[in-house]
Amino acid sequence: METPGQLSVEINTHRLGYSTTSAFIAMFQAAIGATPNAFRGRLREEEEGQR
Repeated sequence: METPGQLSVEINTHRLGYSTTSAFIAMFQAAIGATPNAFRGRLREEEEGQR
């Protein structure tokens, strides 16, 4: 089973009920301060730093 971080932005958009990917990205960026892809990149960097 995939974790939320492994799902594409498009799949998350649909699963969360957003009508467009751009609407989901705008909401995510407003709430988190980064786009979903930038946020994932930061998480990967943190995970690699902990190894």
